[in-house]
Amino acid sequence: MAFVAAICTQCGAQIEMDNTCEIGICKHCGTTFVVDKAANELEQLIRMAEGLQQLGEYENALEKYQKITEKYPQDVRGWLGCVQNYSDGAFRKEPGGWDAEWLDKEPFSVWYQKAYLLAMMTPD
Repeated sequence: MAFVAAICTQCGAQIEMDNTCEIGICKHCGTTFVVDKAANELEQLIRMAEGLQQLGEYENALEKYQKITEKYPQDVRGWLGCVQNYSDGAFRKEPGGWDAEWLDKEPFSVWYQKAYLLAMMTPD
């Protein structure tokens, strides 16, 4: 059982609740709140993918990021993760580097385009 960290929207206190629960109560002020399970799942996938990336496991990280893009296509982090891990993995396989034509090939070009479009839509 994992715990989800959150901030109470009423009093601002830090709260933790079991990630299997859908409803929680702030111990400080008694406010009832609902946990967005989709957001929890997305954040867990992002953390797993980032961890794999930090370990240099680019293919495994890429798989997690691809799962994120399938389930949460509106989240730019999934597309950016695909771009970064695909290019990092390819660069290590081809130490001499890769040329600009490589950037126009799928799936990299599709991921890059989607990440770019989503980033342009995101407010500052």
